[in-house]
Amino acid sequence: MWGYEIVHRKLAGIYHNVNTVEITDYLYDFQNQNISGNSYVEIEANGSNEYILRWKGHWQGFEVWVDKQNVYGKDCYIEGGSGYSVNHGSSGTALNMEKSYDKSHSVKKSMRLIFTNDAPQKGIIHVYRADSVWSKDYCHPNGIGAYLYGEVY
Repeated sequence: MWGYEIVHRKLAGIYHNVNTVEITDYLYDFQNQNISGNSYVEIEANGSNEYILRWKGHWQGFEVWVDKQNVYGKDCYIEGGSGYSVNHGSSGTALNMEKSYDKSHSVKKSMRLIFTNDAPQKGIIHVYRADSVWSKDYCHPNGIGAYLYGEVY
């Protein structure tokens, strides 16, 4: 799995008969090649460093175009809106986690475009996202991800 790459490489370094298969670049290329332009948002720039996007939850594979340049990963990133957290409506022992990986309260909020450099002062920001993703949570493959892993193996 992509999220376990560091541990896999350490194990492969210890045992002579254990190897790893590099999948990170393959998954990255899949996401980037999967951006058709069919799913996008146009934002009127106003100098802000943050913009709320209409998409909720998790996604991978973005381009952010400002002045005919893709600045995603250079001047900005997309903050996903999916995860697990404490249920803020709970109190007392209802806040305790029952197991070490408690997914009892999931969060699904709007994604945000965040500029870390050169936030545009005016014009249109075009945000494109990939048509599909290999994973629902950046780590565990869905059907597409299982197929991609199989291709690499």
